[in-house]
Amino acid sequence: MSVQNSGPAGGVSGRACGKVGLLRGTTETRHSPAKPRGQAPQMKRRPPAPFDLCRKRVREIAVIVIFRHRGLPDTDDRDIYLKLVAHHLKPRDRDLAFALTNWARRLGAKLPQREVDEIVQEVKRKPLRFKADTIGKKLHLTYAERAHINATSATKITTIGCCDVSKAGRVKLRNSLKQEARRRRRGLQSRAQYLACAKSRRRPWIAEGISRRTWYYRQRAIAQVRTSPIFLSSPGVQSCANSSTTKG
Repeated sequence: MSVQNSGPAGGVSGRACGKVGLLRGTTETRHSPAKPRGQAPQMKRRPPAPFDLCRKRVREIAVIVIFRHRGLPDTDDRDIYLKLVAHHLKPRDRDLAFALTNWARRLGAKLPQREVDEIVQEVKRKPLRFKADTIGKKLHLTYAERAHINATSATKITTIGCCDVSKAGRVKLRNSLKQEARRRRRGLQSRAQYLACAKSRRRPWIAEGISRRTWYYRQRAIAQVRTSPIFLSSPGVQSCANSSTTKG
């Protein structure tokens, strides 16, 4: 009885090769591509962590403290910093006292246990949630100081407002800066350059002893006369034009 083999020359079919591979403990068959040797396995990227407002604000408060004092100061401002940070700390083990002490230690300050306990009891008794401008007013953070920190620090102040400019005012200033940068890229002159070259700044009508309206009226009349065909066809104008062309 004859058996038809559809496999390679050895007489074993592809399905049989797969069964032999499974019996030997390998999953490679002649249909599966061979893995190149020496190639490192591809690591899956970890998905980005969700945005945490409290953690971001704690980091921004630390940036403000370092920018102002180079560390946690031993003044009345320290109580403001510690209370704001305590309201935003969310430790996993719910040990707020240890988390607050550790945050202060990273800024170079060793807090007494009595001070830590008082702040923790106050926060647990009445937890608060603050708006961006409210924190900015408590920290007395001005718009100029906020802009300087954002320009010099890697951590940008985005969740804390300022005490002198509201949120709507900051949006308006940001849009005006974007429009100004767009105008500079297009090659347009700035407002200061325009005013420096404007005739209204020089006020030539005062030197002539006439009013501003009269001066502009005369300038418009002179421009109309110079562009009229009668003036352009006059012999004096043609002679001046011919002499200028012969000199050139």
